[in-house]
Amino acid sequence: MPSPEQIEAGRELDGIFELLQVHPGFEVAAVRPSPFVMRATTALGLTVKWVLSWSFCAEFNRSLTLISFRVRLEASSMIALNLLWHAESVPVNCSVFVHFIDETGAIRFQADHPLPSGQVGPLRLLPSQARVPMPQGLFTGLCTVRLGVWSPATNAHFPVTRLRGCTRDSSHGYPDAVILGSYYL
Repeated sequence: MPSPEQIEAGRELDGIFELLQVHPGFEVAAVRPSPFVMRATTALGLTVKWVLSWSFCAEFNRSLTLISFRVRLEASSMIALNLLWHAESVPVNCSVFVHFIDETGAIRFQADHPLPSGQVGPLRLLPSQARVPMPQGLFTGLCTVRLGVWSPATNAHFPVTRLRGCTRDSSHGYPDAVILGSYYL
């Protein structure tokens, strides 16, 4: 099934076709898709993944790799998360859990959010964003950010299969999560 962008592009091409067909010598030639284009874009996506994962990556289940993240405080009560993933496809109902942990190891608040499901584009890059309101009366200070991927349908975490530039969570109960870093809130 074509995407909305493909449908719109088709409409634009139909309009161009109508304009060109009045010109003398205009003819339509049969075109077949080139497998090279798909291989080239997939190779480009793998190159982007390789370059970005040189200093940081967290791979889950050998299929979904976090290659970039950004945590930023907006105003004084909203946290924005910007994540960039590389994936062949995203399982249906796949979610990301993000825990903000205090110095005692307690989860102060979390930013769970679903990943867009289905097939990803030819570069295999998948951005995900979340905006999380900070709870009223929340402590201020150093906060550690823990991230993992799980399936709410099966209540199973995806195993961490590779990482660079971050550490595997060593606390009990979250062996399939990574620590992204610590931030002052």
